[in-house]
Amino acid sequence: MNIYEVNELVLKLLNEPYENLVRAAKILKKEIEEAIDKIYIKGDKDAKYLFLYYGSSIVADRELSSLENQFLLDTTNYSPTEINNLFIHLLANKDVIKNKAKNIFACLDLETKAKVIVYCVCFIVVDKTTPIDEIEFIQELLEGE
Repeated sequence: MNIYEVNELVLKLLNEPYENLVRAAKILKKEIEEAIDKIYIKGDKDAKYLFLYYGSSIVADRELSSLENQFLLDTTNYSPTEINNLFIHLLANKDVIKNKAKNIFACLDLETKAKVIVYCVCFIVVDKTTPIDEIEFIQELLEGE
């Protein structure tokens, strides 16, 4: 997947109804977790950094809109308090999370990497805006920066 394909994906998913994005994110999360479990021992602490990093896509613009917050509530088991704490954690520890996640991402096969990209794009487009910071987030992911 390259940045042009991601841009096409962003444009396509921008038009998807909210419910479709929720359903897709839940399915992708499960499939990505299964792929990670094949690489890492279940419960491996480092594996959580992959999802923390991808969760960073939703706050790449340093804001958490009410719709993004609702999306997190609908696609995870987090409480509102946990989401707020996660947002603060993501902003404060972005570089550490990013470095650990890169190592995990590198171990994934191409199919799983593509699922991760789609998963992140679901988070990015849910509020029907795509700030440049969020698009750059995906570009960094693709380039392994």
